[in-house]
Amino acid sequence: MRTLIAVLALCALTYTKNCPKMIKKITQRKIDNVNTVAFVTVTNATEKGKKKVYDLLYETYFDVNDKPAPRQWSVRRTITIECDRVKLRVGDDYFLGCKSENTDCKFVRPYGDLTTTENKLLKLQ
Repeated sequence: MRTLIAVLALCALTYTKNCPKMIKKITQRKIDNVNTVAFVTVTNATEKGKKKVYDLLYETYFDVNDKPAPRQWSVRRTITIECDRVKLRVGDDYFLGCKSENTDCKFVRPYGDLTTTENKLLKLQ
């Protein structure tokens, strides 16, 4: 029984580890895998051991999965990234896709790299 509890606890930790992928393209499939897509600006970055902590200004939320976007604007949140594959730069803008607002993030995409197809997908004009 203790072994089962330990295995379940490790599974939960693995599931909630915040390690988004820096993607080359936002697709409908990637959007369908998250509950929140937001346009964010990195305002500060610090390191705590192997973890990177970013202060983000959430500028805009997007409608995903037939759910209306939250109506909050200019909300500040902190995100901790627990892997080496993603490094965000202070002052840069990104699109961030997460299961929850700032946890269990699945993807990040630099704003400046967005294509016309991605603009249409996110309904940017």
